[in-house]
Order: sequence, then C-alpha cells, then structure tokens
Amino acid sequence: MVALPVWRGIGEVLLRHDDLTNLTAGEQPSASHPALDPVFDFARTHGCPLALHHDSSSAGRAGDHEYVPQLDMMLRRHPRTTVVWCHAGVARRIEPRRQADVVADLLTAHDNLHIDISWSLVDRILGEDGTPAGDWTTLIDRHPDRFVVGSDNVGRPGGLPDTIKTLSPLLDALPPRHRQLVAVDNATRLWFS
Repeated sequence: MVALPVWRGIGEVLLRHDDLTNLTAGEQPSASHPALDPVFDFARTHGCPLALHHDSSSAGRAGDHEYVPQLDMMLRRHPRTTVVWCHAGVARRIEPRRQADVVADLLTAHDNLHIDISWSLVDRILGEDGTPAGDWTTLIDRHPDRFVVGSDNVGRPGGLPDTIKTLSPLLDALPPRHRQLVAVDNATRLWFS
C-alpha cells in the first residue's frame, strides 16, 4: 500500500479583496485585527502554513500600499507562523506600483513570509509578450526558497496544466536549482512535509 501525502494548510483567507471588501457590511477586514491572532497561533501550533489574500491597496489608489502596514504588523506579532501572501497583494483592480520593492522589504523583514505566484500577480510579472519583468526575476532569484507557484484554480483541476504553462517563461528565466525550488520543492516543503 502506498502512503499518500497529507496536505496541510489554512486558507486562502480573504481579508482585503478589492470589490469583495467593498461589499462587506460593518467593520472592514484587516490583516492586523486581533480576531486573527488565534488563527495565526493555531497555524503555528499545528505547523500549518496560513495563506492570506490581503490587497496592498484599494482599487483606484495606485501605488499607495495603504494596507501593507497591517500585514507587517501581524507578521511582527506572529514571527513563527508561516504565512503565504497570495498574489503578493495584487488583484485585478489593484494597481500597486513598485510592488516588487514592497515584497522585497517584507521578505527581508519577515523570515516567515512566502509569496504565492498566481492569478493577477502573473500579469504583473510577465509582460504582454510573456517576458518576465527583471525586478521580479531578480527578487525571486534572491529569495528562491520564499516563492511558490500557485494556480488560484477554484473547482475543477482540468485547467491547471494550462495555468502552470503560463509561468514557463518566468521559471525558464531562473537558474535550474531556483526553478526547482519555486516550481516544486517550496510547495512540497510548505504543504506536504
């Protein structure tokens, strides 16, 4: 009998998410809200990575990054909880500028932070011709153990191969060992070991 790997993790927990946030009645979600402390503690105690969707800024406020301090604050409060920042704070209606710089600063400040490369972040990393942006390639090459390929695929897995193929130009731009980490090994370590 072959033992199947056991996946472990929490999320994608939606905090700030452009139009979905705008539809929230009452208090707006915040990555630094104390109500999340028990979730972060649970994830740390049980060795589960916590995947968060938390936009860097509001729709229509290009480059402000007004919500990054909330994430920074929570990461400081929970330095031993493994966090995967889904799409690095980018969403379809979010136009953050210098996002690679923001991500670089957070990765330097927080050893527990990882970045999921999927969904709208892929559009920021790959130009219209599919060429990877140099700032992102350099950043991933500098922190190859902190990035993981994602699909943001919901529901049926049939489209997964095509989604992953989209990332080939980025992966091909990395040295072979870093490519292996980003495409396979980091996900295995985070969710299956």
